[in-house]
Amino acid sequence: MFQPRFGRLALAVLGVLSCSGLAFGQTPVPGADVIVGDLPDLSNNAASGLFDSFAVGTTSCNKGNTPLLWFTGGTDNRHPAISQNIYRYSPSTGRFEQLGQGQLKHGFTALQGSTCTSYFGFGCSATGGTTLGVGCSDPYSSGLNNVTGSGGPKWQVNAATGLFPYPPAVNANAGPARARISELNQGGVTGSGNRFFIEGQYICGDDAAQGNKYNNASYREVNITASAGTVPNATEFAMALTSGKVVVRERAGIYAWQEIDPTVQITTYDVPNDGRFILACKVTGTGPYTYEYALYNMNSHRCGGSFIVPLPGTQGALAASGFHDVDCVAEPNSPADQANPSSNDWTITGTSAGSTSVSWAGQSYNGTPPVYTLSATPYMLAATGGFVAGTGNDHTANVLRWGTMFNFRLTSEVAPGNGSVAVGLWRPGTGSHIIMNITTPGGSTVGNLTGACCTTQTCTVVTQAVCTGGGGTWGLPGTGCTPNPCVEGSCCIDGSCAVTILTGCTGAWTSGGSCTPNICPIPTGACCANNTCSVTQAPACTGAGTTYQGNGTTCAAVSCPQGNDGCSSAIALCDGVTSNGTTVAATVDGTASCASSAGTADVWYSYIPATSGSWVVDTCTGSYDTALSVRTGNCPGTAEVGCDDDACGNLKSRVTVAMTAGTRYLIRVSGFSGATGTFTVKVTGGGGQGCNPTGSCCAAAGTCTSVQQSACTGTFTAGGSCSPNTCPQPSGACCTGTACASSTQAACTGSFQGAGSACGTQANPTTCCGANYNLVDGVGVQDIFDFLNGFFAAAPGADFNHVDGITVQDIFDFLNAWFVGC
Repeated sequence: MFQPRFGRLALAVLGVLSCSGLAFGQTPVPGADVIVGDLPDLSNNAASGLFDSFAVGTTSCNKGNTPLLWFTGGTDNRHPAISQNIYRYSPSTGRFEQLGQGQLKHGFTALQGSTCTSYFGFGCSATGGTTLGVGCSDPYSSGLNNVTGSGGPKWQVNAATGLFPYPPAVNANAGPARARISELNQGGVTGSGNRFFIEGQYICGDDAAQGNKYNNASYREVNITASAGTVPNATEFAMALTSGKVVVRERAGIYAWQEIDPTVQITTYDVPNDGRFILACKVTGTGPYTYEYALYNMNSHRCGGSFIVPLPGTQGALAASGFHDVDCVAEPNSPADQANPSSNDWTITGTSAGSTSVSWAGQSYNGTPPVYTLSATPYMLAATGGFVAGTGNDHTANVLRWGTMFNFRLTSEVAPGNGSVAVGLWRPGTGSHIIMNITTPGGSTVGNLTGACCTTQTCTVVTQAVCTGGGGTWGLPGTGCTPNPCVEGSCCIDGSCAVTILTGCTGAWTSGGSCTPNICPIPTGACCANNTCSVTQAPACTGAGTTYQGNGTTCAAVSCPQGNDGCSSAIALCDGVTSNGTTVAATVDGTASCASSAGTADVWYSYIPATSGSWVVDTCTGSYDTALSVRTGNCPGTAEVGCDDDACGNLKSRVTVAMTAGTRYLIRVSGFSGATGTFTVKVTGGGGQGCNPTGSCCAAAGTCTSVQQSACTGTFTAGGSCSPNTCPQPSGACCTGTACASSTQAACTGSFQGAGSACGTQANPTTCCGANYNLVDGVGVQDIFDFLNGFFAAAPGADFNHVDGITVQDIFDFLNAWFVGC
């Protein structure tokens, strides 16, 4: 985490050179999307005490169309946290169990390799070390991941949102993936038929926020052999990559069980506004039957606190039952007595004859959840108070936390059938359980768990079967009727409005709200107009060269290509006048013969000399490795008359071209082997014609000026007029009383809150009514308690009057607003 990357400069050069940038006909997925592209090497450590440990090399790749953030300076958390796990399959028992897990490696400095280009089907668009470029890869050797005494703990990480504090808390006993020597001795090692698997997983804030967090884990098979002693009494073990096996990308290690045994059943459940659980089941025997369940928490922040398997209620006592967890070494919830790993095992109940379910449960939740507070910078925690650890047993109880798998087993006289089980959600939130469909004894279902049932607008707490049998709509198990979820209100999804009950709304719901008129704010996002970005509504982001970046996107998180991204919109250069440019976010529509720049982002310029002669085109004062190509003819140029990569020295380009007066020449600027960046370009000689026309220049604020092209710092339209003003107007929040809607300033008949401001998603949003402090169900008594809690915790939102920071006056001003309803 804190150690320098020895030799990384050489690796960086190799990574850029290997990034071919070739396009293979496929496109990246939206947003930043990190996957584990390879698990290329291993490190073996000496056994210590009760444990032996191993480290796994991880190579990440960006599958998305947006560079993945990779900052580590100061308190900057915008980088990946890397997890590594060890699993074993035992053919003698048919079990698949997790044997070990390590503390987290925090990423720093992203290289720009090409490990995944053939897998993705598109090339690497290299960026700098603070981001991982689209299609690019970054290697962390097992030596770098072999953290001891400097790795971060899992308990600080919200894997559902990708947020964690940085620098993390450290523990001198922390280390890489550790497994108990006693478990490695159980049933033999690889030579005895057991098969072992390693897993790597990356957690990132921008990846999670952009909906790409469910493919961040990959696995591959390894061998583990006894290197000192003879099983079952060996004291040292060695791990090695399995010959002929490759990484299984974008799949968690639990899927290796199904790869080995296709009869293994796997199901998933995504907890709303949280993360994913993956459940696998294998049934063996012909009577009695042994049911083996493996439950993997991929990235649920609420965690698993219990596991319930229903029974028919007609059988005798269970013949056997069992539980297996994995040590969280150096985490607060590891057993206090490491010699007694069962000291914090989950309690098993319901094994007696006639029982209707068998359940496993750990400690009940007793504390307060952690708090993650974002700064104004997207995905970044506030520098002060950005993370407040949970209290009580929030991060000390032995529960099923993210990146962890527990096993549950029972032996029943009843044959299997299609049923359902329940997973208890540990941290507080909506619903106490989730129900996952999978094989159970006799096909029993979890029918005794109750939840809120809505029949028209009447609420009752009943089982799912009773609710749906009576034509009602059932909520999650554990939900209740206070507040009543069955009253009608307005449901807002991406600006559209529908009147539904709360249970039936998957968007923002307002109790008693109406859709006539539509009270739902139209969402906004970043709009690229050439190289200018503004936040506006999707319908307003129209016209030549404009691209809407998606609802909720911000200009801080996107890069907009400049206006001459395409050859057909080449900018005319003047003789001796330097023009600034960038290929960041540009697309590809040309090549250069003198450099490995096929498939590399490019921008275009044109030049018409007034006199014939040998004239010079250069990027000698630019800031990145350019490739310069000059062509004649129509786009993208039919004949290349000049090309250069490094004539200026320091990786910059200069080409001398014999030009004919009155002929239009096309000038393509790109990077070497996928690189993008900023540059300056200039033509010297020939007295250029037709350059620097006059037109309209649109600034991000929507203002319009008539200037020459060289003087425009916004979006330029040759020949365009500012009368009337045709520039897109930025939108923001418009308050009319306590109602809020997105609008331009000119169209706002109330109080305009500023360009780029946004409405809240609940009734009486904070934009227009700060008295609704918690953004839930309008202004209520709970807002007072929540505001006071925020006040004493010095939360940023407690500065109610935005004057002199958080003071006692904020309390009086808040209460004044509360008593008048806003």
